[in-house]
Amino acid sequence: RESFKTLFKNNPADIEVSSSLFCLSVIRNYFDATYITNKLLDIAVLLDKQANIIDPDRRLLKTVLKYSTIERLLPQKLKFESLRGYYDSLKKKIPWLVRDPHFWLQYAMCQISLGEYDKAQRFLNIAYEHANRKTDYHTYDFDTQQARLYLLVGMKSKNSNVLHELFSKAHSLLLSVPNDIHRYRQVVLYIEFFNIAKNILSKKNMESLKLSISEMLTKINELMENDEFPIRGFSYIEHVRKKLEHLLVNK
Repeated sequence: RESFKTLFKNNPADIEVSSSLFCLSVIRNYFDATYITNKLLDIAVLLDKQANIIDPDRRLLKTVLKYSTIERLLPQKLKFESLRGYYDSLKKKIPWLVRDPHFWLQYAMCQISLGEYDKAQRFLNIAYEHANRKTDYHTYDFDTQQARLYLLVGMKSKNSNVLHELFSKAHSLLLSVPNDIHRYRQVVLYIEFFNIAKNILSKKNMESLKLSISEMLTKINELMENDEFPIRGFSYIEHVRKKLEHLLVNK
């Protein structure tokens, strides 16, 4: 009985689940990906129809558009096929989303996870186009994903010039976004990039890459020495810092 109470709240009208992690486990393990995405589509359509009443800022709708939210809910089996179908269905069921930069960013992130880099770039371009038409619409999230895409595409190339150019573009973009954990979730790719690039880049371009890594390490140190540095993300950023330092020490 006590174990039951830790997981469920017994209300007169229904039973509520106390643990969000337990909810996530139930959804992943007891429902298939197609069922989950169909229900999420129903929720998205409902939120859109009743936005003025229950979701005037469309915050709830944005939650069910968010790639990281949807990806966490789906079981591994048929996950990626369902993700692709989900975003394709969203833009048909809620037509105005095709003009929404946030939607195209999430769609691009989905394509990145699928390894569909050409589509991801196309969708990111659309996201930027719509964002640029809006007033005071910041694109930091777009820039981190664009940098991620540059790095992932670069690691697939065997062309020294292409490799160097894409890394330089990614590095410049990441330096332009706020100095926080969102930046370093992409910077962690420098480690894999470096290990691939060292067998392809010229000596001159490798030195340039190392200078960029040193520059990013300086930014990490500036962040961690800041008295207002939030505890959230500290261990992750410290992990990235040590990995980058290791690259330069063992060069």
